[in-house]
Amino acid sequence: MPCCTTRISIRSLYLLIETTDQQSLSILRNGTPFPIMAMNCPDIEYTYKQLKDKGIQVDELHTLGDGEAKYFYFRDLDGNLLEAAWSRWDPQDEIKEHF
Repeated sequence: MPCCTTRISIRSLYLLIETTDQQSLSILRNGTPFPIMAMNCPDIEYTYKQLKDKGIQVDELHTLGDGEAKYFYFRDLDGNLLEAAWSRWDPQDEIKEHF
């Protein structure tokens, strides 16, 4: 029975791979590891501290421009490289009472 399903998104192309291999997904960009997914984090400093405090492998928190955007890379428990990002241009979530 397969233990892993991997989803890759490349410009609206989705590929699902079923495998019994325990291997992290990796992407190389110009020979350097690149995150397989980016997540928007409204409070990126809090997210960074929480992951670091829990022993998750995190890279340094980068600030772009005059603080308009921030990001960091981290690895999940399966070793996949992910990105957490925030910018002042991110849309604000709205709470909807009824759908």
